[in-house]
Amino acid sequence: MTTKLLDPVFDYWKKYLNSVNSISFINLLFISGLIILLCNPNNNKVDIKIANLNITEIAINLKNIMYSFAFAIFGVILSIVLIISIILLCEKTHVSKLVPTYTLITGETISYDATIAVSRIYKINFWYFHNIWVILFFIDVLHNPKFFSTKILASKFDVNVLIFIINIFILFFSLIHSLFCIEITSKLYGNKINYGFPTYVKIAHKKISGSEFFILKKTTVEPNLFLLGKRINSSSPYKEIEIINYSKNFDEIKYQFNELKN
Repeated sequence: MTTKLLDPVFDYWKKYLNSVNSISFINLLFISGLIILLCNPNNNKVDIKIANLNITEIAINLKNIMYSFAFAIFGVILSIVLIISIILLCEKTHVSKLVPTYTLITGETISYDATIAVSRIYKINFWYFHNIWVILFFIDVLHNPKFFSTKILASKFDVNVLIFIINIFILFFSLIHSLFCIEITSKLYGNKINYGFPTYVKIAHKKISGSEFFILKKTTVEPNLFLLGKRINSSSPYKEIEIINYSKNFDEIKYQFNELKN
């Protein structure tokens, strides 16, 4: 009962904080860790314990295992091999031909897209080297405020030092993005795109007086975006079209496509 009464309050503050601050929680945690790292002259150590479970010790041991040189290099090499394999496979055969789409009894259609696979591999790596590492780094800094002198300034190579430097750059560009980035609704009318890319799925196609028209679905946005386009140069090897109309409502694009006449 109490939770239901407090939900509107929490929702309000969550929306308010999101509206005034676009810095992610992970980056805020990283900034906090850097402040502790640089502004803790007494080197006060903090341990996180729940009952008899030492969360700090578990996190540090997990960090030592997950971000050992061998473990990190294996993950990077595996990701690169997977991405190259997906790209080479999809250059020869479209993924939908290898794994056909199917419809569930609920009416939802399950389909497959190579760009989604590559995007998810990238996200997994980002979570591994940024999000998860920052959380473990923060706990490590609380326990060991001398992290800067013992690891970063040590002459011996440590993969965590490399990840630390990479995350400093990520934090820098994230802060620049948060400060200066604005979102503006753009119009796609008249834009030229290459519909040969795997990000576009061709739904329909017809010729009218020598001109070719297409209905495409862009699969990298959610919900999917439907495009009505006209082929620019049918003799050109490049599959370029000019966007005539676009909508998230397929019926709207389909109706205009069917109404196209000579």
